[in-house]
Amino acid sequence: MCQTFDVFLSHNSLDKPVVEDIGGLLKQRGLRVWLDSWELVPGRPWQEALEEVIRKAKSAVVFVGGEGIGPWQQPEMRAVLSQFVKNGLPVIPVLLPEAPSKVELPLFLGNFTWVDFRSGLSEKNIDRLVWGISGSKPDKEVSEKRYADLEEKLMHIPKKYCYNGLRFISFSSDGSCKSSSEIQRKVNNVAEQCKIGWNSRGSILSKKNVNIRSKKFFMSEACITNNEYWIYIKSVGVTDWPKHWMRSLVSENGFPFPSVMANLPVVNISFAEAKAFARHVGARLPIADERTLAVSGSSGFLYPWGDDFNPGFCNGKEGRKNKVVSVDSYSQGNTVEGIRQLVGNVSEWVLMPDGTPAVGGGSYLELCEYWGIGYVYRKMDANERRCNIGFRLLRNEE
Repeated sequence: MCQTFDVFLSHNSLDKPVVEDIGGLLKQRGLRVWLDSWELVPGRPWQEALEEVIRKAKSAVVFVGGEGIGPWQQPEMRAVLSQFVKNGLPVIPVLLPEAPSKVELPLFLGNFTWVDFRSGLSEKNIDRLVWGISGSKPDKEVSEKRYADLEEKLMHIPKKYCYNGLRFISFSSDGSCKSSSEIQRKVNNVAEQCKIGWNSRGSILSKKNVNIRSKKFFMSEACITNNEYWIYIKSVGVTDWPKHWMRSLVSENGFPFPSVMANLPVVNISFAEAKAFARHVGARLPIADERTLAVSGSSGFLYPWGDDFNPGFCNGKEGRKNKVVSVDSYSQGNTVEGIRQLVGNVSEWVLMPDGTPAVGGGSYLELCEYWGIGYVYRKMDANERRCNIGFRLLRNEE
């Protein structure tokens, strides 16, 4: 027997990350939320479960993001509207942060009052959505107190959402940095411990060569994945694919890699190819000093978690996995803001202060105790395509 839910969330799958964040905030308000990724049981017919929950949901929210209405939202919305007409079910269109400035809602949604999240996931916007779902306007005094209590937590919820579900997390710093001599000493001590000779060491980014372009910026939560790069490939018609992709698989499953690789960081991408992707989505590649700030924070640590290396916090050579893993793995190594895998798994393309391409972060093929240090970078030919080099994005604060 299907339980009753306060709200059914209909969304484009490309907007799932932000929809899950909003669903979590609704749950904190005591609402029973139905979202496919939370409620559908693997291996069971989802159409039947969907029809059942639509019949028993008390309200429905239809999300509209930068990618518009998803292919499965159309039949979902028709069913929702049919139920609305029959039982007076509230239907609430919600404009997500990346929805365009001029929104043309489908005709059948145009008559409903929407909730606008384009200004961000604020408590006031959540209050308005809760009002639409429950029919009860939140108490102003309680709402203001809740806002004060949750303000710090809300600062760590990703504030910017970009093309095809890419999540960008806000980062800010006062630009402080440990002294050059202290950085050099610590990095060289690690190099000695790892038995890395002078001729094999990387470039050390320190106070004397840091030139912070932006002390406040948005960095992508994780490296770009195979699935995200495939969406881009289809969108722009690029014919030069990563060499590990298999064209023969496209006719079988719709994408050129096994499904288990969808959430792995895309690799075998040159510096120019990474830059082209970034331009297409309105972003850019990080400058090395910006990436160093994200890793080290205002404390100037060697790693996101401190100065002491922990092989269990990253996918480095020390862990002996010998393969790339999902961008969701090793959450223990996240920064306090929630940026993932700045150490290990794959090295990442950056631009050095002198304008030359480089990689940083270390990878599953390298000793991340040294190459994962936030100040250490390796100059790299822009045409290199390697199985352990990927990239993430950065956007200036608007």
